[in-house]
Amino acid sequence: MSDQYRVYTGRVEGRFWLVWQSARSPQDFATTPVAVGLDSSWQIRATFEPEGTSDRGGDRGRPPLRTRYDGTLPTNLISRDGNRFVLALGQLPISARDLIPGVRIEVELTATRSFAGRSAEQKLEKCGEIRR
Repeated sequence: MSDQYRVYTGRVEGRFWLVWQSARSPQDFATTPVAVGLDSSWQIRATFEPEGTSDRGGDRGRPPLRTRYDGTLPTNLISRDGNRFVLALGQLPISARDLIPGVRIEVELTATRSFAGRSAEQKLEKCGEIRR
């Protein structure tokens, strides 16, 4: 007998808009699969599936995204401004050649908040290109 079961609990409907803010033509992504789903806070999220996984491939001759930093952010790179936390991501050990204008980036940050023996995680994601 299985320890886990999946139960249908209802149908969720929603809409999302894709705002195109790239110099690349949307036609470049005409055959790219898009995954649409709900995150843990029931918000609709759409993500483009990667077209290539090798360092030689990618979308139309461009290399795929590769991880440049993965780990816990050092505490000396985190400061507080009132009720905001400021992260000095530019101080991470990332090569300057990976930070030139026009380079595609995807930043995924998981923040863990803890208080009185309880904790909650929040995932933030940002995709785009490095601007001047």
